[in-house]
Amino acid sequence: MTVTAERMPALYLSHGAPPLADDPVWPGQLAAWSATLPRPRAILMVSAHWEEAPLALGAVEPVPLVYDFWGFPEHYYRVRYGAPGAPQLADSVRKLLRGAGTPVQDIPDRGLDHGAYVPLVEMFPDADIPVLQISMPTLDPQKLMAIGRKLAPLRDEGVLIVGSGFFTHNLAALRHTGGGVPGWSAEFDDWGDRALRAQDVDALLDFEHTSPAGKLAHPRTEHFAPLFVTLGAAEEELDRGRSVIDGFWMGLAKRSVQFGCRASGQVRLQSHASQPRASRQAGVFSSIARPAATRAAASPTSSAVSVNLIVWSSPCAAARSITSCGCCGCCGCCGCCAACAVGRCCVTGGASRGP
Repeated sequence: MTVTAERMPALYLSHGAPPLADDPVWPGQLAAWSATLPRPRAILMVSAHWEEAPLALGAVEPVPLVYDFWGFPEHYYRVRYGAPGAPQLADSVRKLLRGAGTPVQDIPDRGLDHGAYVPLVEMFPDADIPVLQISMPTLDPQKLMAIGRKLAPLRDEGVLIVGSGFFTHNLAALRHTGGGVPGWSAEFDDWGDRALRAQDVDALLDFEHTSPAGKLAHPRTEHFAPLFVTLGAAEEELDRGRSVIDGFWMGLAKRSVQFGCRASGQVRLQSHASQPRASRQAGVFSSIARPAATRAAASPTSSAVSVNLIVWSSPCAAARSITSCGCCGCCGCCGCCAACAVGRCCVTGGASRGP
């Protein structure tokens, strides 16, 4: 990265899950992407994994990360990302939003969740750039885009605005047995790519009705929602947008896009063209070999209800596994699973939040 005074781009990226760190391709793509960017003065993260109203500002001093996932191998809970806090950025966000009539609250002990730190570890591994995470106060695309517009001036102050989600997010893809990518995931990804290229904001805002398989690609819309903050922040430069990363990970589209600040000589980081990177730790979920599903016994934490669990066995030598709810596809990684037949998450034992 190079230090520059030019306007920072605005990004929407697919953040995968904690096992992204062990994927042979994806971390290298994120690192290569960040190498083309100007060095930010600060980073403003909007993650699919924090919904809070009114809009909340997270910690402005270093605090522990939020490990908002369950049932994963232990090494994912040992990840650290000690980026400096961003109190000056928080002041700027408050002024921009409150001045435009948007209520703001502070939650000073709220650290970065995995939607924020998983990609940051790969893109900015030195953890030397101040980071602030803010919540999504709503999933309404129009309202989120309006928030992005209000935050847009930050780009001229050296702030990298990042919406972090997943271009398709239905964990039923983990149970796909037909080979290749589920049709609904591929269709939505293709539609989204074409809509972004055409700058068809109206279609994107109404994606649940204008896209093919929209309800399947996003049974609950929180992973697509951060895109609208990015679109609002980059509204004046939608003609300078492009997909930087594409392809699929366990059947889910990992399309990631950038608006503005077109680096000379930058290439599109396509999955099939990337060089694999050796896995750093055991217990990986590989994008090359799809895990096979096998049945497992019910979790003791959900003994009060009839449950249906699936264990997704890793292809690695350590043969680690992650348990997934067989009713709704939830892996328990974030608590935002779609409502299942019993109205309760089989993994966490907690009530599912529903679409």
